Amino acid sequence: MLASKTALRTGRAAGVRTLVTSSDLPNGVNAVSTAFNGPVASVALFSDLGTRSETPATNGALAVVAQARAAAAGAAVAKLGGAVTGAATRDGSSLVATVLKEHAPAAAAALAAAAAEAPSAAAFEAAKATVLAAQGGMVEEVHGCAYLEAPYGLPANGTAASLANVTHTDAAALLAAPTAYTAVG
Repeated sequence: MLASKTALRTGRAAGVRTLVTSSDLPNGVNAVSTAFNGPVASVALFSDLGTRSETPATNGALAVVAQARAAAAGAAVAKLGGAVTGAATRDGSSLVATVLKEHAPAAAAALAAAAAEAPSAAAFEAAKATVLAAQGGMVEEVHGCAYLEAPYGLPANGTAASLANVTHTDAAALLAAPTAYTAVG
């Protein structure tokens, strides 16, 4: 049974109103869509699997997975003239494609295909190098002071030391956890 809810949101600008439709699919996915004027659409998959699920030993694995999945979907979406980004935060993970509206269904299929499986070992290592290259940021250090050794205190993208030790097997174990993944798109 497909349950659909429609809401009308009022934006910050006077008179701006956005129609938002949310549908609960039989497989548990909540699909949310918003119609905008203009030729471009953003299609996204959101998961409640965030870095709070990591331990100090696996810290950074989900950031690497997000980058690997973005790269996997990125090749297909680039052929459509679009781009893909992937991110892992403490509370969830996301894959977002931006394409022309007529390519939105194909972009959604590319995101779903990338999210359906754990990245290969080679893709994981390539993505790890990308995450390592982007390391830094005082904000992560300050945030960690508030939470200390708790999962929320770990840097969302890991550290150079944790990423040096995290493996493809660590990521696969996090992705295989029964309560780990709920997609919302």
